[in-house]
Amino acid sequence: MSNISQQSSQKSVRPIWLIMGALVFTLFGLMAGLGSSFVLSEPSDEPELPTLASLTLEQEVTVVPTALPAQRFDVSIEDDPSIGSSNATVTIIVFSDFACNFCGHFARNTLQPLIESYSETVRFVYRDYPITSPLSTLSAQAAECVADQGQFWAYHDRLFAEQAQLSETLLETVAQDIGVNMTQFDDCMADESYQAEVLADYQAGQALELSGAPAIFINGIRLQGAHPYDEIAEIIEQELE
Repeated sequence: MSNISQQSSQKSVRPIWLIMGALVFTLFGLMAGLGSSFVLSEPSDEPELPTLASLTLEQEVTVVPTALPAQRFDVSIEDDPSIGSSNATVTIIVFSDFACNFCGHFARNTLQPLIESYSETVRFVYRDYPITSPLSTLSAQAAECVADQGQFWAYHDRLFAEQAQLSETLLETVAQDIGVNMTQFDDCMADESYQAEVLADYQAGQALELSGAPAIFINGIRLQGAHPYDEIAEIIEQELE
């Protein structure tokens, strides 16, 4: 009797565990199916990048030209080569170097057109500022020797026009081409009679704290560098008024 009751109880228990297992299996299946449909995104520490629509352009900046400096420098002329009216109300003094590329650009593209336009109202003065090479000093002395014979500006223009070939030979060739007395020129170069004057011009430029060449003074207003024609012409017109 006891064996029969134990067997019947075991038979009644088995279906319950089978049902429980089937339910658990079904629940796992449902959860797997739901997991494929709902994915939770993890929070990110990366900053959100701005979109193109959120970006705005900065306002355009208007550049205001620098006003002319109020300070005027007292620059001596002495007996330096000049061209134009000696009674002019405007005097332009240029510290320059025949071996300096910026000086050549200024001489060809700014100074020569200015002389053509303002020779009757402006006096142009050339002062030596040899800062590039030993050839700078030699060229400055040669120009001074030619100035003795009244041919400075013709020599000035030719040296700057042929600046790319500047050499001791060119100094001689140009002097001969413009018609100076070569014996006098050679004697002047041999005794270095203008070496002290060239050095004095250089020292004057140093005293004015020039940062390079060319340096331009328009009635004492200093401009440093190879400024264009229009800019200098504007200052000349203001000074003439």
